[in-house]
Amino acid sequence: MEHSPGAALLPTPLFERHVRQKARIVRFGGWNLSLHYATGVMREHIATGTQAGVLDIGHMGRFLLTGTSVAAWLSRRLTNDPRTLAAGRAHYTFLANDSGGAVDDAFLYRLEGDRSLLVVNAPTGIGRGKRSLPSRPTIPFGWRT
Repeated sequence: MEHSPGAALLPTPLFERHVRQKARIVRFGGWNLSLHYATGVMREHIATGTQAGVLDIGHMGRFLLTGTSVAAWLSRRLTNDPRTLAAGRAHYTFLANDSGGAVDDAFLYRLEGDRSLLVVNAPTGIGRGKRSLPSRPTIPFGWRT
């Protein structure tokens, strides 16, 4: 889904809440996204460090990966070793191209059993299906977006 200048921007699931909280809304990869709130980024930063923060990932691509070879495949595509990730845990990582260069940043969530959830940025094209993960044609396991 390429975004053209005249096309309507997509709202995330939390968009109305961001508007009610007086967030500054920006265009990003075809989406209306919150950038920061009227209280200021320092207050947000301190609140996130001392209480909690919420990231609206409604615009991001989500891939459910299943199968016994998921961890091995991901270990060749990410900068972190997913085999060290316990079930119920997540880590911030980078997707690497076949030469080892960074394609995009991502979050990998290890679910129960042989399931993992890979969350990527939609505007990069991976999340929108315009670009594929490295070696996508040879994925030896289940793939669902």
